[in-house]
Amino acid sequence: MKKIITKLFPWVIFLFLIFFSFYVSWNLRFYLRFGNEVGHWYLGHLILKGKKLYQDLFSHHQPFIYYFSALIEYIFKPENLYKYVGFQRLSIFFYSFLWSFLYFIFFGKISLVFIFVFEFIKLFFLGYQNLGETFAVYPFVFLLGNIFKEHIYKKSSTLETILYSIANFLVFFSLLPLWPAVSLLFIFKFIITKNRYKKILIISTVLLFLLNGFFISYPDYFKSTIFYNLKYYISSYNKDNNLINILLFPFQSIIPPYDQISILTLPFVFSFLYILVYSFKKERKFFYFFIFLIFILYLSNTRDPIIKFGDFPKFHLLPWLGFFYFLIIISLNYLFKKNRKILFLIIFIIIINASFSIFKNKNFYQKRDFLNDFYINYSESEKYGRIINVLKDKNDKLLVLPNDPLIYYLTNIFPPIKITEYYVWMDKIPEEKERLKKLFEKNQPEFIINTGLKNDHYSEKITNYYLEKNYINIKHLNEKSKLFIHKNKINKITKDNIKKAEELLFKIEN
Repeated sequence: MKKIITKLFPWVIFLFLIFFSFYVSWNLRFYLRFGNEVGHWYLGHLILKGKKLYQDLFSHHQPFIYYFSALIEYIFKPENLYKYVGFQRLSIFFYSFLWSFLYFIFFGKISLVFIFVFEFIKLFFLGYQNLGETFAVYPFVFLLGNIFKEHIYKKSSTLETILYSIANFLVFFSLLPLWPAVSLLFIFKFIITKNRYKKILIISTVLLFLLNGFFISYPDYFKSTIFYNLKYYISSYNKDNNLINILLFPFQSIIPPYDQISILTLPFVFSFLYILVYSFKKERKFFYFFIFLIFILYLSNTRDPIIKFGDFPKFHLLPWLGFFYFLIIISLNYLFKKNRKILFLIIFIIIINASFSIFKNKNFYQKRDFLNDFYINYSESEKYGRIINVLKDKNDKLLVLPNDPLIYYLTNIFPPIKITEYYVWMDKIPEEKERLKKLFEKNQPEFIINTGLKNDHYSEKITNYYLEKNYINIKHLNEKSKLFIHKNKINKITKDNIKKAEELLFKIEN
C-alpha cells in the first residue's frame, strides 16, 4: 500500500498543478489584449481563407504561431468573437499541458518543481497568450532536458530522440532569436549521440524543414523574417542591448530597487552561483558542461537585457526564464542527489518565493468578470465591425491603421495591403511604402479606421493627408469616431443604412 501511495503521489501533484493551471488560463482568457497576439490570430484566419503567409501576408515572425491559430479556428469553428478569443486563449493551456506531461514522463518528479514555478510565473510575462515566445519556450526547455539527461545520465530513448527533433523544429519555426542557441544545442546533441540510428533521427529535423516548404514560399519567408529583421527591425529595437547589460544579466536582480521579476529570479541567481562554486570544486566535468549551457542561456536573451519590469510585461524573457529555471532545478537535483537536505532546502525557498509572488497578484487567480474583460478589450473591434457590416457593399475596401485586425475578421474584408498591423519600423521597407502609396493614388478604400495614427512617419503622413482630403469623419455618440468614409462612398449610402447606422449610435451626414 505504501508503495502504491508513493507512486501515485507525484501524479496527484501533477494533476493538481494542471488543474490549477487550467483554472488560471480559463480565468484569464479575455484578460489584457495584446496587439501581437491578435495579429497572430488574424493571419491564421487568413491562411484558412487561402492566403499564403509571407507571399500574400506581411510578417517578420516565424510561421508556427499562425498555423497553430489556423488549426484552432479550423477545429472549433467559433461562430462569434467571444468564442473565437476564448478558444484561441485556452489552446495555449493545452499546448503547455502537453509539454508539462512530457517533462513529467521523461525528466521525472523534479520536473514538478519547474512546472509549478514556470506555469504561474509565466503569467507575469504574457505566457498565456499566442506569442512566439510562448510557443518556443516549452520545446526549448525539452531540448535542454533531453541533452542534460543524455550527457549526464547517458539515457535517451528512441522516442525521446524523435521528440527532440520535433521540439527542435518547433523552436526554430517559433522564434528567430533562438536560432543561434538551438543550432549549438543541435550540434552538441549530434556529437554526444553515439547510436547511428538516433543520429539519423536527429538529422531528420531537416526533413521537417523541407516539408514546411509546402506551406510557405521560402524566398518570401527568408526575405520577411531574416532580411527585414536584420536590416530594419533590429536597428530600431531596444538601445539597451549592449554587451555590459547582457553580461550582467541576470545579476541585476541583486541590485535594488526590487520588483516582482527581480524577486522571482533572486533564488535562482544565488543557486546559479552556488552551483558554479560547488561543481568547480566537486564535479569539474559537470562544471564545464554547466558553463556551456550558461553560454546557451546567454544566447537565448539578447533582446531585453534589463531584468526590471517596464511599462509592459517583458514577454521576450520567457524562453530565457524557462531555460534558466529548468537548468537550475535539474542541476541542483543532480549535484545534491546524495545530499537531499540541501536540495530540499533550496527547492523549498524557490517554491515559497514563487508562491508569494504568484498569490500576491490577485488578477491571476481571483475569479474575473469575463463579460467585463471582453467588453474592455474587444468591444471597440465589435463596434466598428458592426458599422462596417451595415454600410459596406460587396467590393468595398477597408483599411485599418495602425492596428486592429479583428475589424477585418469581423467584416470579412481582406486587407488592401500586405500589412495588417503597422509598426513604425515597417516604414523603412520600400515595398510596403510603395503598396500604401499606390493604394491611395489609384484605388482608395471606402472605409478607413484610424486606431491611433500619429504624424511622424511616411505611412502616417500619407494616410492622414488623404483622410483630410477625401474622407469624412463619422461621429459616434456625437463625438469624433475612428471611422472615416470616403466622400464618394458617403453619397451612395442609402437612407435605410443611414437609419441602421443611427441605431448603432453613428451619425452619417451626406
